[in-house]
Amino acid sequence: MKGKGKKPAENIRDFQQFIAQNYPKHPPWIMTSSVTGLGRDELLLHMSQLRNYWNQ
Repeated sequence: MKGKGKKPAENIRDFQQFIAQNYPKHPPWIMTSSVTGLGRDELLLHMSQLRNYWNQ
């Protein structure tokens, strides 16, 4: 039986390494988790701000 894959901390580390190798300055990001709900409010706020920006 196969495992579930990488642990969240490993995914974060791999993502940050990829960004560091491919971008001179990392783009802004919001850390999220569908399991814990981490970042949900920040993401919704950002989406609302974008909607307001584009509706001006």
